[in-house]
Amino acid sequence: AQAPRAATMWGGHLAIRWPARMLDDGPARANHVRYFACQGRGQILRYMLFDSGRPFTDEIIGSEAEYNALPPGAKGICNYLPVYEGPDGSGGTMQLGQSKAITYHIAMLLGYTPATARESAKASEVFCLASEDVYSAILLGIWQTHMTGNPALVAAIPKMRQRLGNLETMLGARGALGASRPVDFSDFAALFAVDLIEQLFTPPAAASVLEPVPTVRGNAALLRQRSGVQAALERR
Repeated sequence: AQAPRAATMWGGHLAIRWPARMLDDGPARANHVRYFACQGRGQILRYMLFDSGRPFTDEIIGSEAEYNALPPGAKGICNYLPVYEGPDGSGGTMQLGQSKAITYHIAMLLGYTPATARESAKASEVFCLASEDVYSAILLGIWQTHMTGNPALVAAIPKMRQRLGNLETMLGARGALGASRPVDFSDFAALFAVDLIEQLFTPPAAASVLEPVPTVRGNAALLRQRSGVQAALERR
């Protein structure tokens, strides 16, 4: 995988920048995701879409100039990214904003939602913890570094560890991935947290942060063996 360009702040958004590109998976573009060239929460959407094997277009906005040049409506009702355009699940099409809403919608369309209300609620609990609490601890460190010029990411490690510990407890209660518990959208969110930490820190530092959470690490390792997830990681 290619090394990231830099970890910076762009309009208040954590931007770990990758070379911009458009993924064109053939003429049948049933799903279209428009998002920044960064390792933000929209990466969870990409994991699911790649893993599903369904045709989709990943439109990556690689600069502020590209973002400002988007035509009216391309930023959705929220006037921000990510934006999803595709099936609404009822035979029509729709445009949807907000990464959480898009994640839930894609998970339902592609079969990454647990079969019972109880398990869906537990999956949502894991998803929120990984994509909000763990992510915000990382984001705070980068934001403070950006604003003060002093490295603050290392200072955020205790909070990351505490929140990763909560994630470990939740995933452990649900059980490891396998025949008895198929992959759902929350597992991609936990992979997102692991992947982000491994991209931001040196290998020894990342290993130290992740060492106390074997279930989180183990599930991430299992997901990385899936060809679709490998494709998503290799496209960065």
